[in-house]
Amino acid sequence: MNAIILAGGKGARLQPWHAPKTLLPINGVTILERLLQHLLCHPEAVVDRAIVCTGYRAADIAASVEAHGWMEDQVAFSDAGEAAPMGERLLLARKRIDGGRVVVCYGDELADVDMAALLGSHVEGKATVTVVAAISKTLGGTIENEHSAFGIRIVDDKAHLLNIGYAVIEPEGWEHMKPEDGLSDFINRVADSARLEPEGPTGRLSSRRVRIFYHQGKRATVNSLADLACAEEMWR
Repeated sequence: MNAIILAGGKGARLQPWHAPKTLLPINGVTILERLLQHLLCHPEAVVDRAIVCTGYRAADIAASVEAHGWMEDQVAFSDAGEAAPMGERLLLARKRIDGGRVVVCYGDELADVDMAALLGSHVEGKATVTVVAAISKTLGGTIENEHSAFGIRIVDDKAHLLNIGYAVIEPEGWEHMKPEDGLSDFINRVADSARLEPEGPTGRLSSRRVRIFYHQGKRATVNSLADLACAEEMWR
């Protein structure tokens, strides 16, 4: 399976850091290198190739990947430019993939997601998209929870289901992606399509378009110096 890693962010809130956000070192190891190791080198790895979507200082990212010894058949690049929205980056990167199932990952998110279990859940559920999510008190990247396709139980009225930046996508799912989309926009549109498309002779709406894989392990999104300190404590 191929992975697409979204690694075009600047990390403006991390000043005085000025390099691409994905190259931020966490205890001496960049976020991108940690992610590549997790995806490609785990004993139960289900990913055999990664496409890194660059933007800001793309040459620095390529140089870092080369310096860590990754081969061209393991890690390739797709550069849509600094101003391209996420959907445009993903659609361009997909052109470097010969069909098939894809996992999309944020390049600034650290999480010890069990990739084999994620893929198993996706296949078992016959989903178009399986998104990795965690319960959060914040609204950023929230997946709308009213969709019956999700089957979500919210802990309380102040909790939200947060997209943490991992999603498995089947080939037919890409028809729902628009260039201006963020990942949550795309996921919610796929869920909307499930409410509009009947399934089988009974005309029941499909509940298999979007599946949630709940992550309860370690995770950290590095958006600030405070986040960086938390990440370094978690990934000692």
